[in-house]
Amino acid sequence: PTTAEVVMWLYEKYGIWISVEPPFPKRVVLWEYYIQKSEDRFLLGQNSGYSSPTEAYEAAIEYTLKNLLK
Repeated sequence: PTTAEVVMWLYEKYGIWISVEPPFPKRVVLWEYYIQKSEDRFLLGQNSGYSSPTEAYEAAIEYTLKNLLK
């Protein structure tokens, strides 16, 4: 599956949303991810220091699968 398909599956099945964005201020080139559960509206995970959005999404998905779907 594509990254987008995995992100949508996590949202539709578990209510977990993953977003990736450059850190603020945007002069830094490293990317960060945020994981949020929709019904709780609180941050479940956050990490930064990835060189690309793809790398950040992969790390967020791995974190979610290992730590949040037990």
